[in-house]
Order: sequence, then structure tokens, then C-alpha cells
Amino acid sequence: MARRASSKSNPLRRKLLIWLLLIGTICAGLGCVVYGIWASLYNIKDVERIPERSIVFDMDGKPYSRLAGDNRTVVPIEKVSTNFINALLAREDTRFYKHHGVDPLGIARAMVRNAIHLRISEGGSTLTQQLALNTFLGGRHNHSIHRKILEAFLAVRIEQNYSKRSILEYYVNRIYFGSGVYGVETASQTYFAKSAAQLNLSEAAILVGIIRSPTRFSPAQHLDKALTQRDTVLHRMAELGMIKEQAAQAAIDSRPTISNRRSVNVQANYAMDLVHNDLDTILGDEYTDEGLRIYTTIDPVLQKEAQVHHRPGTPEPPSRRAEANRRHPHLSAAGGGVAVAPHRLPSIRRERPKVSASAAPTP
Repeated sequence: MARRASSKSNPLRRKLLIWLLLIGTICAGLGCVVYGIWASLYNIKDVERIPERSIVFDMDGKPYSRLAGDNRTVVPIEKVSTNFINALLAREDTRFYKHHGVDPLGIARAMVRNAIHLRISEGGSTLTQQLALNTFLGGRHNHSIHRKILEAFLAVRIEQNYSKRSILEYYVNRIYFGSGVYGVETASQTYFAKSAAQLNLSEAAILVGIIRSPTRFSPAQHLDKALTQRDTVLHRMAELGMIKEQAAQAAIDSRPTISNRRSVNVQANYAMDLVHNDLDTILGDEYTDEGLRIYTTIDPVLQKEAQVHHRPGTPEPPSRRAEANRRHPHLSAAGGGVAVAPHRLPSIRRERPKVSASAAPTP
């Protein structure tokens, strides 16, 4: 009797299993359709739009003030040190050139490591997924299934529309490095007072180490933690054969010099009011107040004195005007001068960021 009951239950179990698999397949298919449609609603061109901070330069060509936009300077990938690129790939996405936006092996590896450490220490996200997160999802770092699925579908769309080179370029210019700093160029200038193209191996590894937790691993605030992350990155690079063990150890033994460079402050005065007005006149509807390099005949020394002592209608010293005209004849010819009072309009020369199909905007 028991054998008969068992033989009758087996077909039922098979049918139940088949139905469960069928229902699961249908649900998965519907989920793919829903998330595929959802991902298609985002404007993929937003990946290329990387906001920069507009900088106003004085009569000496030095930064005088800033306008709107993130604290970021966009640079082409050719102007980023290979040390940084290799460190980034070693730390964040070793299979970057092999996957199509989502890396199943990376996800599996992250799941195993998370299980070993009994906590979520890795998310398994590719660089493309991180780019999707920071571009479309507001950079909200949470581990919900919904966010990860949407992120994955957006990453696939990015890979379908852009080359690996472009994706890498957009990523290094968009990522956050803590202390209000965005993009590898500004991070390099802020922390090491040099361009991203000049980063040595130790400095590059420090910047890459910041990415996972910009506040905890900031070299300006927590140098010891930043160096620990640096060493982890360097060991990983050596493990992958990107660098030799000797080079990794030499970089580990080095002590970086952290810069105290600060970003350009916002100047609130008559001169800056007139800069805004002139931008409205010159650019009209094109005026977005982001990513501009604005060159003026503002004399910062005289401007500072004028804010305290100058009265409208009093001309500035001829020597200062002559100096400004000598240094900027193209501006003085257009009617520019030293901006010290509300009745004088500083002349502006605009440089439009260049955009190509494979490169982020550059000044």
C-alpha cells in the first residue's frame, strides 16, 4: 500500500514542480519586460552630461570666483594616469572589458565573500552599474533587489550605446571622492596638487581606495585608513599581474604628501553681479551657468579695496587700468576694464566645452 501511495504521489510532485518552474519563468519574463521598459524611460544621453563648476578668472588669469555646478573638472581619458586606470580596474571591475554591463562571475564572487564574512562587504557591481547608479539613481547606495535589478538593466543600456573607453571616461569624471570633490582631475588637484595625468602609483591607489567610502577613507581626514585601502589596492594589482611585487612594496613604503588646496570661494560683489548680467546678454537662452571658463578684467586687489573705499563715479587709478589693458588687449578692445564699481561692466571671453561622441565635455 505504501508503495502504491508513493507511486501516485510522484507524478503529482512532478506536475507541481513543472507548474512552479513555469510560473517562475513567466514571472521572471514579466519582470524582465517591466524593468526593461522602466530602464528605457531614462534618457541615456544623461550619461554624457557631467555638470562642472563654472570658474571666473581675474585679469591675471587666476581663479577669482565660481558659479554653479559640481566641484569638478572634466578631462578626457587620455589625461588620466594609467596608474589610476589600472588601480581602478583592479579594485572595482577586473572583468570590465569582458562583460556587457553585468558580470555574473563578479556577482557570484561577491556572494561567496559576503557569505564568508557574514555581512554584505561587496555588491558585485561593475563600473557600468556604478555609472548607472550615479547618473540615473542619484548615487543612492542601498542593497535592495529592486535597485540592483534596475541598475543592471540601465547598465546594459549604457553598454549598448557607448564604447568601453567612453564608459570609463564618464565614470572617472563623475565619481565622488569626498570633501565635495567630483571627478579624478579635481580629486588629484585637491589631494595632491597635481593633474590626474601625473599621479604616481601610490597616489592613484589612494584615490581608488576612496571610492567605496569617500568619508571614511578620505586622505585629508583619515590618512591611516586611506593608506590601508591603498595597500589593499596595490596588493590586488600585484596579484593580477598589473604591477610587480617590488613596485607594489615600494609604493606601500612611500609616504604621500597630502595637499591642503582649497576650492575657489564664491565672491559676492558688484563685479560678480555684472558677470552674471553679461553672461545673460552674451549667451541668452544657452546660459546654463555650468562648465564655463569666464575670463574677465577684474583686478582682485583693487576690487577688494573698492568694496571698502570706492564710491560710484570715481575712476580707478590709471596705472591699474593700463596694466589690465596691457595684459588683456582683446578684452580692452571690446570695452572691458578693471571691474571695481557697479557702473563698469567686466568684459568676458567664453570657452565652450568641446563634446565628442566618445569623450566627456572638456573645457
